[in-house]
Amino acid sequence: PDQVRGDEGCDATARNGGRLSASGRVRLDPGAGFPGEIRLAGQNAELIRSSLATAVLNLNMTLSGALAQNPRVAGRVDIVSADVTVPGQLPGSLQPLPGTKHRNPDRTTRARLAQKAKQEGKGGRGAAAFDAALDLTVNAPGRISISGRGLNAELGGSLRVTGTLTKPVPTGAFSLRRGTFLVVSNTLDFTKGNLTFAGDLTPELDFEANTNAAGAAIRVAISGPANNPSFSFTSSPDLPQDEILSRLLFNSPSGQISPFQS
Repeated sequence: PDQVRGDEGCDATARNGGRLSASGRVRLDPGAGFPGEIRLAGQNAELIRSSLATAVLNLNMTLSGALAQNPRVAGRVDIVSADVTVPGQLPGSLQPLPGTKHRNPDRTTRARLAQKAKQEGKGGRGAAAFDAALDLTVNAPGRISISGRGLNAELGGSLRVTGTLTKPVPTGAFSLRRGTFLVVSNTLDFTKGNLTFAGDLTPELDFEANTNAAGAAIRVAISGPANNPSFSFTSSPDLPQDEILSRLLFNSPSGQISPFQS
């Protein structure tokens, strides 16, 4: 036959008991990249699970076009729940930040820099053989939980993802539903929080947290790109930065902290 049909569909069960199904047809034409259309659906399926994140999703997607080369992936992904853990230590697989200049790098850093240079040396030799076009809507009504290193927050929102797999273009935002941040003995309540995507995978941060410490109302603002955020500390009454930090960290004016705390 010149076609593989799957109109009756096939079903699978995710590890958490959620359901996945696929149906459609593919034409056996290697020269045309196996053109076809496949419909994918999922219900409460745990599709992401690692030491850093777990996600349960609903899916309603279609893959169409040359499936082995440059198909179009369109549809909707609903995040039923997503739990992200901020690790106590960064994983060893992380690559050096772009543009960072390393002085006297240790053995591990030298190895990563060499690997990065090798990968960059292989670039520019033609486009990838497989690069799907994207037109996806990602919805999270309010069940993205982030915890670790004193952070406990829940966000929700929606994104539209266009572009391609190699160059995705997300637009939209996830906004804070609730959140706290523990700094030593002080718990800061987030009053504002947004992760905004404007065509780049690096979101813009706009977070604000407030607390009262040693007779001062303290505001901490975090803004800018997620890979290079800026922090500002202000207070009422207006205090110098070192005085704000003393009250924030030790709940005491700077003139009353110990030499070790200073």
